[in-house]
Amino acid sequence: MSDLVANGAVVEGIPDPLARGSHSGRPPGLLQLAETTDAVVGVDFGRTHIRAALADLSGRILAEQQVLMQVDDFAAESLSAAAKLVTDLIAEAGVDRSVVRQVVVGLPAPVNRATGSITLGRVLNSWAGVVPATELEERIGLPVWLENNANLGALAEAWEGAANGIDDVLYVKVSSGIGAGLVLNGKLYKGAAGIAGEIGHVLVDEDGAVCWCGSRGCLDTLASGRRIIQLLQPTSREPLTLDRVVELVRDGEPLATRIVSDAGRTLGRAIADLCASLNPGAVVLGGLVSSAGDVLLDAVGVSLRRYAQPAIADGLRLLRSSLGKRAEVVGAVTFALDSTRRQLAEERGLPALS
Repeated sequence: MSDLVANGAVVEGIPDPLARGSHSGRPPGLLQLAETTDAVVGVDFGRTHIRAALADLSGRILAEQQVLMQVDDFAAESLSAAAKLVTDLIAEAGVDRSVVRQVVVGLPAPVNRATGSITLGRVLNSWAGVVPATELEERIGLPVWLENNANLGALAEAWEGAANGIDDVLYVKVSSGIGAGLVLNGKLYKGAAGIAGEIGHVLVDEDGAVCWCGSRGCLDTLASGRRIIQLLQPTSREPLTLDRVVELVRDGEPLATRIVSDAGRTLGRAIADLCASLNPGAVVLGGLVSSAGDVLLDAVGVSLRRYAQPAIADGLRLLRSSLGKRAEVVGAVTFALDSTRRQLAEERGLPALS
């Protein structure tokens, strides 16, 4: 087999995000035939956008598109828009639909592993009772796998982005809401029910505001993009968006800067508590709010240094996402690539690398 690798007949694939084993670091890769026309698609549903990318099995992005829409309130319409994106990508890339092996979809909500539905319907208002993978499969006629998009962002940053080479990574996405993904010992960690990383709904203030999840005083009520807009909106004559908030912070507008900084310090304390349990090698901040210069990053760092155990804080790298808005779609493509390469390896009798 080493001869096949040396002459390029087979190549090592992306490692398995769900692999189990005694090794440390990145999971083992898989040997696959070097030449293939197969392709995969990754789709990222944000709350106000849908982004999709199509890649060949070398990982090269052949086509990528985005549409803007209110995903929260329009489940059926959003799934139809995603189906059109997939169809358009296939046409743009000039590949045959039959060679698209898998579509991996990321949604900003916990995923019920048993049913394939959204665990908390209130996260995405109109998605309660919807089984997104099945619905999208019916529209496009291709196999679809559903994943939480913070998990996909974590996978992308750990394998391809800012935390590449670090075995234990906590990815925190700060956008309209707050979510987290975990890569531990080089592997994606989802927890017993598949909903690990719901940091936005940890208790921060037991006497705080009631959260839309039904609890009181969640981190989301104090540090999310929704909360930032709520605090800043009275100063604006026009309806604010997170993009506009980011612009204000980058321009040094004092109130916007203060509000984002305060949110960062609150967020940092919650992250410090999580780090006490997990002791990650890196925390990566992603999501739209993280793109507002160094304000959020610096504020989170202040709280980490104050509240995390010194031995943990001293060995911790605090990083901003290097993939930015594309982290989740890159993670979806990465997940799909690995899954497809494993399937091909099994079909062709190629062993896993240890």
